[in-house]
Amino acid sequence: MDGIGTTLSDRMDHILIESSGLADGQHTEEDTLKLLEYKSLCLQEEKGHYQQASHVTFSKRRCFAIQIVRRKVSLLSIFVGDDDRWNSLWVRSALIPDRWDQRIYWFQAFEFLAKIIVTG
Repeated sequence: MDGIGTTLSDRMDHILIESSGLADGQHTEEDTLKLLEYKSLCLQEEKGHYQQASHVTFSKRRCFAIQIVRRKVSLLSIFVGDDDRWNSLWVRSALIPDRWDQRIYWFQAFEFLAKIIVTG
């Protein structure tokens, strides 16, 4: 895991960050599986921490992960669905520009950051 975002109020991990490097392949797939595993552990920890919460309240909780592959940043979310199954959902992706002629992608990057702020 390349980064973990922990809240100060309850000391819970809410955002996990994994950078998969410049190659898209088996390493990226392994990192995706690792993120799914750690996001599941994160949600299990929250479940243990908030044992008195109702099912409806707990189903509103989200644990997030950010995966970076090349210049693409993806936001993933895990939560308890209506059918009591744990769901992992792709929320948003953005390309991060690294050259002047790619500056149009800054809109995607700012929308990505806004989505994190609004969703979190």
